[in-house]
Amino acid sequence: MSAADDVARTRLARSGLVEPFAAAADVARALIGVQSQFVPPAGLAIMNRLAEPFTDTDLDALLHERRSLLRLWGQRNTVHVYHVADWPTVVSASRAIPSYRQRLTDRLGRTDADLEQALDRMTSILAGVERASRSDLAQADPSLGPWLQWGNIPIVDLVRRGDACHAGVVGGRSYFAHRDVWLPDVEWVTPSTDDAAVSLARRYFATYGPATVHDFAFWLGARAGDARRWVRVLRDELVELDVDGELYLDLALSAGVGPSRGAPAPDEPPPLLLHRFDPLLLAHKNKSWIVDDAHYKAVWRKAGYVEAVVLEGGRIVGTWAYDRRATGIAVTLSPFGTLRRGTVTALKRRAERIAAYFDQPLLEVAIE
Repeated sequence: MSAADDVARTRLARSGLVEPFAAAADVARALIGVQSQFVPPAGLAIMNRLAEPFTDTDLDALLHERRSLLRLWGQRNTVHVYHVADWPTVVSASRAIPSYRQRLTDRLGRTDADLEQALDRMTSILAGVERASRSDLAQADPSLGPWLQWGNIPIVDLVRRGDACHAGVVGGRSYFAHRDVWLPDVEWVTPSTDDAAVSLARRYFATYGPATVHDFAFWLGARAGDARRWVRVLRDELVELDVDGELYLDLALSAGVGPSRGAPAPDEPPPLLLHRFDPLLLAHKNKSWIVDDAHYKAVWRKAGYVEAVVLEGGRIVGTWAYDRRATGIAVTLSPFGTLRRGTVTALKRRAERIAAYFDQPLLEVAIE
């Protein structure tokens, strides 16, 4: 087995796709967030990494009742589901990611100080209510209307300040809540931006390693120069690997950081159905380790869209989709070639778990 094959097996195993995690909170913690521009992909990503049944009702309870998980803008300026303990670190590290502040102030002909004042007013409004949408904020203070007409750009900055988080979606409208209202007992000690980024780098190489510095910069959405600076701090903790002439870094897991994920991954990883924007598909800049170049554009599409994928032998061999019908869930597989018989059988079992996530029966698994 080549070094590249070993890298791929290690990444899948540490991601929880071979040996499951014990609980949803463990998934969010170990993976340093699960992308959640839409809620179902995050829930299915968590479900794929658990042995026990997990449903959309379970995710909703963790987000909005128990509040051990929460949705924030984090790496790559995208929404993720995080473990609540990661809130201060994510907020601090996200300040190193280029933002859209300048674009917003230029559009409105305003200054950065004007934006900070608007954010202060939003914070004050949120502190006095259970939660509020963008339209609620504009109604409470009409002067905020021009800022809020440009989507969530100012809300992202509100989250980066640590003042707010997502507080659910009702009728297609997103709501936000003040930190002290949503989680009044949360321990709030924020590290410096550099310390937070170094902490995430350490955990990144534990979970997604072996990987390159460019992979880490891509995953975080940070500048390559900043990423190199943060990784240099970890030089005594990281081991260097030569993989086909390229330098990969990995955390020395004996240091007790990150998920060791138990025994080594098997030579043949199990067939999998990973939904759109799965964390494993977003963790590395170079995708050749998991997909053939000929099929890259069938998965990573324009505008950052990432398809749901079929994995066989640890590589992407097709895409898939589900259809929520009145009587249940139908799953359609679109393989790039012929799937092995054993793979189809295993994928049907995976499809049953997908239907169970939505508390619906599985109607069929069709192959296009």
